[in-house]
Amino acid sequence: MSNNHGTRRFSQVVNGLLERFGSPGQATHFPGATQTSTLLALPDDILLLVLALIDPDDLLICKQVCMSLSRLVQHDVRSQYRIELAVTGMVDGPPSDITLTDRLEQLREHRARSHSSHFSRDESIWTEVDARVQVLTSDGTIVYAMRRPGGYKLDVRTPLRVQAALSLCSYCLSIEAGQESHIEAMDMSQNLLIISEATSDTWEVTASFLNITSGEGHADAAGPIIRTVSEQGRPLLVQIHQQYVAWLVWIPASQRREVEVWDWHTSRLVWRRAFRPQVSFTFLDTSHILVTSGRQEVLEVFCLDGPAYVLGEIIEPFLTLELPLGAFRCSVHHDERSRIHSSSPPPDAPFIPDPMLSVVAVRFAIYATDLSNALLLVPGSTFRAQIQAARGSDESHHRVFWHEWGPKGGLLLNLSGPEVIPRAVFSPCGSRFPMLIRDKWRAGSAQIVIFDLNPWAARAAQSNPKSSGSLTVMKDASSFRFRTLRASIPHVAYQGPRLSFPKEHKPTYVNMNHDGFTVLHEWKPPYQERLGFGYQTFFV
Repeated sequence: MSNNHGTRRFSQVVNGLLERFGSPGQATHFPGATQTSTLLALPDDILLLVLALIDPDDLLICKQVCMSLSRLVQHDVRSQYRIELAVTGMVDGPPSDITLTDRLEQLREHRARSHSSHFSRDESIWTEVDARVQVLTSDGTIVYAMRRPGGYKLDVRTPLRVQAALSLCSYCLSIEAGQESHIEAMDMSQNLLIISEATSDTWEVTASFLNITSGEGHADAAGPIIRTVSEQGRPLLVQIHQQYVAWLVWIPASQRREVEVWDWHTSRLVWRRAFRPQVSFTFLDTSHILVTSGRQEVLEVFCLDGPAYVLGEIIEPFLTLELPLGAFRCSVHHDERSRIHSSSPPPDAPFIPDPMLSVVAVRFAIYATDLSNALLLVPGSTFRAQIQAARGSDESHHRVFWHEWGPKGGLLLNLSGPEVIPRAVFSPCGSRFPMLIRDKWRAGSAQIVIFDLNPWAARAAQSNPKSSGSLTVMKDASSFRFRTLRASIPHVAYQGPRLSFPKEHKPTYVNMNHDGFTVLHEWKPPYQERLGFGYQTFFV
């Protein structure tokens, strides 16, 4: 971008500020020939106030426009911090005792780790055979739950970073529970464990909210249990988002499924709606939930912050987003083992992932010349824009056609190629989404490919694709594209670590966190017999 264009952008920002705070109706225009000198004549403290009011894109332009502005930004910690936040896809964390200088230093360390191509590897195998063993993994945490008389024994392994070195913190916990109990979900950020248990001779199910380190009732829960009804004897697809927990229950003697949202802090039913079978859902935020159901040709957004829920009330979707013509069997990309959440940032986190960049993945089948499997990655900013447009509409039910939102609102990937390992499920991390592809030259070998939807990462990859020690930009990702169907927001694909696995092992789940990857293996198919588990972790 030229200096003249950058100067014009900066002067437009200043003119806008002067119009806003100056004399009403009198716009201020700098003479074209003296724009730069007039801007630079402003005192540094005034210029810094202006810089604090513009977005990071314009801030970077200001840094590049001339030496004087560059020096000003270089000596202003806040300006550097704002640029670094945008580059890494983060936003500032909650107030704490961490100084701005320390936040900037930690953010730069995080950026170096997230782009590092040097990975260490750890492997572990659980050989105990038990049909009721549960393995849960997400956010770098792995839980191996073994059924024992009177309850469960949990082997919890979670990453622990100390002075830029990553290690695994492992501990065991015994939980008292009945024979008809199930471990449903965990939220490491809230120290929360949810266990369901069916009541004998009825359809009633109780969900207990426990402290994950002590096994006792959670201090933030208004009551130790929440009661619901399900023909399956347990709630399904349990998800936690801050004070809310959502699950799917089967209505007894009916083909209906109901999605319920509870406030587990107050034991209050927030929202409930019946759907046809094949339902999937996920929280977009504390006010909206995304659902697919029925013929599964559209994405439906429902409000959670409307009037108080009334039993029996028919709730219509607030927003409907259509998928491409010919799409069917769509569902939120989810795996039953992905039930470990971190829905709230730690209170001392200096920075957290930008929710506007956080990716929601939706899978569907489509006839695009032939039957194909598609994966649509949608950042939070796309949902936010569509929700805001729906709120500004006079329609009570806002419907948006695919061509109006999809091509410029997401990234559409073709998963039908022979290089994509079937049955494998992948879990996003912020703006990044990992995939596992075969090595076509070596049997039992694969490579992780990382798609990053942060537009800053895409621009950086174009300007400097071969930075030393950083992840290598994938030269050709055409095999992931459809021939005619397009949805491609700015993104970059990186080559991640390679892994090898014995012939009988099958990688079935790839989870990504800010320090690396966890690849879960199962062996000796058929998979449903669950005769063995193992995992590999790659961390920087």
